[in-house]
Amino acid sequence: KENGVLDAKNYVEQAQCIQKAGYATDPNYANQLIQVINDFGLNLYDMNGDVVGNDVIEKAIEAGMKWVGKSPYVWGGGRNQADVDAGRFDCSSLVHYCYASAGIQLGPRESVTTWSLINMGKPVPASEMKRGDLIFFDTAGRNGHIG
Repeated sequence: KENGVLDAKNYVEQAQCIQKAGYATDPNYANQLIQVINDFGLNLYDMNGDVVGNDVIEKAIEAGMKWVGKSPYVWGGGRNQADVDAGRFDCSSLVHYCYASAGIQLGPRESVTTWSLINMGKPVPASEMKRGDLIFFDTAGRNGHIG
């Protein structure tokens, strides 16, 4: 029996259910697991619902808006501090920069690509998209661009 783990509303409840079910004998297990999830941004991989609030999304959008009209597209740009400081981004590094500026880590800046970002969320129908959702475009092949 899964003891409520699968019915839990979020990772905090899931960690607590795992401990209550007796799968973890360390009395600090749930708190330690929750701390690791928070420290490393692993809740970004939670497919059960919204991960961030509107204030975080607005910070990410604000970070990107400061570069509108001031940042040329540079394929492969944005993967080191000099590029970031100069506003030299490609599509995936700009998305990474925006979300990192809002406290959301989407993997290492040095290796971010459209393909490294594509599986970090869940697909939603266009009719259910919200402000801050990522869009993948078929420009240079399937899902060749992100915005």
